[in-house]
Amino acid sequence: GYVLNNALEKYLWQTVNKKIGLEAKEEKNYGFYQNIEHEEIVRLADEISANTGQVVSKTLAQNSCVSITLFAFAKGEEIGTHDSAGDAMVTVIEGKGRFVVDGREYCLSAGETLVMPARKPHSVHAEDAFKMLLTVVFPRNDSETKLLCFADSKVA
Repeated sequence: GYVLNNALEKYLWQTVNKKIGLEAKEEKNYGFYQNIEHEEIVRLADEISANTGQVVSKTLAQNSCVSITLFAFAKGEEIGTHDSAGDAMVTVIEGKGRFVVDGREYCLSAGETLVMPARKPHSVHAEDAFKMLLTVVFPRNDSETKLLCFADSKVA
């Protein structure tokens, strides 16, 4: 398809489209989020799926301050014990997931949220297929880091 960058090009393409049937699309500047439609209602659970034996992730936003990722887990899959430099917040959006944080087990259903503190070991387990949204907020210790977060956001 063709990308239209200004009003004159759009007008000309609309005129051409009527005469020869070419389709033109407007260039979309999505800003900070990626891999998801803007200004449209979406159901997050419909944005990702996993086949048998898979854990699938889809990054929606990422910079040095925050990471937002969708995950889909097939039944029986897991992410082994690890930790993160930032606080990790999970929200189950479909099904049920089991999370182990620093040795303590949490079972979450769709619509429930758990915050896993930075540097605490945690793991994710799918007794049945489930989907979740993960948001990790990384530490900002000084003004330099804050500027880096802002700059990274402008680039994304």
